[in-house]
Amino acid sequence: MEYADTSFLLSLYLPDANHAAAVGYTRGWKRPPRLPLTPFGAFELNNSLRRLLHKGRLQSTDLVAVAGLVRADVANEVLEDCPLEAWRWIDTGNQISRRVTPQPGTRALDILHLAQAQIRGATTFLSFDRNQRQAAALAGLTVAP
Repeated sequence: MEYADTSFLLSLYLPDANHAAAVGYTRGWKRPPRLPLTPFGAFELNNSLRRLLHKGRLQSTDLVAVAGLVRADVANEVLEDCPLEAWRWIDTGNQISRRVTPQPGTRALDILHLAQAQIRGATTFLSFDRNQRQAAALAGLTVAP
């Protein structure tokens, strides 16, 4: 089971510096893994896209296109629309934070991604964020790509 953080999803849907690596990684899948997408993950993805729009790195038509791709991937079962159990999420995040944060100083939102990965039973964490990758490894997840 794999879990993708926002950096991986952005690179999967946008032609950035990591786009080729994200797409290349997904081509190795024998079947879509059904990456979990919670309301938190969708919110962070949408907010990141809006920040890119604010910075002038995206056009509003790009936002519409990415939204269409995400909807298609939910329909095609590449992404799995998952509920968010807030109490379990925060509790798991606190447990991970106690173990992981003191070493690299991990941000709370990054810990919450790790908590969702653990709750969903992921063994592999997909990220291009260097700090997030380090935290995921410390949390006992295999990091890719």
